[in-house]
Amino acid sequence: MQALNVEGNLNINQLTLYNLKLDEVVIGVNAISGRLDFSPIQANLYQGRYSGTVSLNTETGVPIASINSSLQNITIEPLMIDFMDASYASGTGNLELSLTGSGVNTPGIISSLNGNGSIELSDGILSGVDVGEVLKQVETMISSRRLLNVARGEQTAFDNFTGTLEIRNGVVSSNDMLIESPGFHVAGRGTLVDLNNDTI
Repeated sequence: MQALNVEGNLNINQLTLYNLKLDEVVIGVNAISGRLDFSPIQANLYQGRYSGTVSLNTETGVPIASINSSLQNITIEPLMIDFMDASYASGTGNLELSLTGSGVNTPGIISSLNGNGSIELSDGILSGVDVGEVLKQVETMISSRRLLNVARGEQTAFDNFTGTLEIRNGVVSSNDMLIESPGFHVAGRGTLVDLNNDTI
């Protein structure tokens, strides 16, 4: 890296990266004195657009990576199926991330990632629980003063799903998740994703 001296642009018509399908990829490359910058990075994917920058600085001994990413108007379900081989949500979404990490390999950098971001999904479905049905069952328990087994249901349609993201050592969490759906709003907080073991 210290001796690498490169300046140019890379244009790729179609690219598959971690099973993600990208089109019309444009990457600016600049490497000098132990610093490698990919800027700008632009691509079309899943009916939306990606733009961002990635920098790797080896002047400090242990390489430091900096990542800034913006996903706009992405169709969420096919992206999750390709990337995680599972679908937890559908809809159209925006995702903003600003991260830094350090390490001598990819797992090391991932486990040290820190930063913040935001997520906005609209007109979609959240899999794994029917919030409206759960609330109805809770209301029934309150009015009847009897404890009942609560069935989780299968999915929740929502108008908006928003939250700010905090990333600490590769773990993504949120303290202000909000799901807005006809008839109810749900606020929550907790861990969303652990990048160290690829779990949601």
